[in-house]
Amino acid sequence: MINKLFTTLIVLLILAVNILRFWQLDQVPYGFNVDELSGSVTIQCMETEGVDAHLIPHPIFADQHYGTPKPPVYTYPAVLWEKIFGHTADRLRAFTAFGNVLAILGLFVLTRMLFCNSYALLVTLIASLSPWIWGLSRIGYESTFCNTFIIWGIFFFLRKDKWLDKIIAGFLFACAMYVYPPERLHVPLLLVPLFIFHIIKYKRLQKGPLTGFILTLILSCIPLVQYTLWGNLQERFNGLSIFNNEFLKSVGKTNNPIDLANVFFHNFSLHFSPRYLFITGDPSWEHSTQHFGLLGWVDILGLAALVFILLFRFKDILPDKWWLIFILANFLIGIIPASLTNSGLPSSLRTVGAFPFSCLLTGYGLWMLCRRWKIFFPVAVLLGCLFSFMFLKTYFTLYPEESKGWFGFWTKEEALNAKTDKDWMLFMVHYQDQDYHFRYYLMNYHGDTCTSSRVKWQKLREVLKLPKIY
Repeated sequence: MINKLFTTLIVLLILAVNILRFWQLDQVPYGFNVDELSGSVTIQCMETEGVDAHLIPHPIFADQHYGTPKPPVYTYPAVLWEKIFGHTADRLRAFTAFGNVLAILGLFVLTRMLFCNSYALLVTLIASLSPWIWGLSRIGYESTFCNTFIIWGIFFFLRKDKWLDKIIAGFLFACAMYVYPPERLHVPLLLVPLFIFHIIKYKRLQKGPLTGFILTLILSCIPLVQYTLWGNLQERFNGLSIFNNEFLKSVGKTNNPIDLANVFFHNFSLHFSPRYLFITGDPSWEHSTQHFGLLGWVDILGLAALVFILLFRFKDILPDKWWLIFILANFLIGIIPASLTNSGLPSSLRTVGAFPFSCLLTGYGLWMLCRRWKIFFPVAVLLGCLFSFMFLKTYFTLYPEESKGWFGFWTKEEALNAKTDKDWMLFMVHYQDQDYHFRYYLMNYHGDTCTSSRVKWQKLREVLKLPKIY
């Protein structure tokens, strides 16, 4: 009876938290950062005029002349989303939130398929309450969709050794590599332990379905390979890479293997600092409230339980040893791409591909603890309720004010207060070098189109005798 009560409570908590993920998206975070604005302008242009922000019709990758071009597996579903729900950046944030809910649902389905409902519920609780993903799921980024594709890719790969499942898995893994650059390294590395786990679990990996998987993955990635080799998909990584000569000179290193290994392992170790994991999380206000670490209180309980079981109850987990090796290996692999970059470390965004495996690890520790000592199940649920109250209160009350400088709130305020043509002219002059700030607000607050907003921006730069940027 008690277990049924707390099972009901955990389900209600998971539902409530994931519904709140969509609440006040236009206000928290307050304002929109340039990545959100560039994505919003690009997708609105494609939805309304069938062109990207620079009037190129139906591109595969929508080049923004800023950051990484927007990938097709994000932009075209987002166009459909905006056709249904409208334009504005908060609608795009809702699309990100929806993608993360799908990822959390995938974790439940995957864990339930391989184990049982209780493990699946605990993993879903941890994923739903995670400070790591909460803030990222409420920003208009494409990056976190990699988890949606990875989780469901693993699910279909492990579900049946059939052609259709393997083909779907291959396509989903390809989508993960399209949607976020770090996954172009993470996914190929992830497949090695996935193949091994499949063989150990099912005692086979049939050649036919495996061939279908590999062919689907390769064929789906042909445009990605082309744009990487002959396009500009690598430009951002080349600047952020630890192989960048200017960066190496700035830290007194060279490009010899020993120096590069030292930099890599230093970066890797940053992601295990107590401050990052338990106290403040990611150093960027865009990605963390700075009041909680990467791991929530339920995660921490699960992690402590996992360490305890490994030290004192190791025989209890021997039947699941290959599962633990699989998820631990992939958690560590997920940190590798971030460790190859030279700024913004430790990073909760560039390591986001490790997030599902973190939930599966801590969820496993918590599940084993609750199986051994049943009193810990209501403890975990009550701890989740307390943590969700504390975290969400902080997020919706303190965080909007503390983080607004990171989200260009002044641009939003100026656009909201613009009433006359003179006000809008001043607004345009203020953001003459920031085309996405300029164009997003003209399109959504002033009634301009994609084309007219671009023409106004170009004409303003001509009048001010500023060089054309593109």
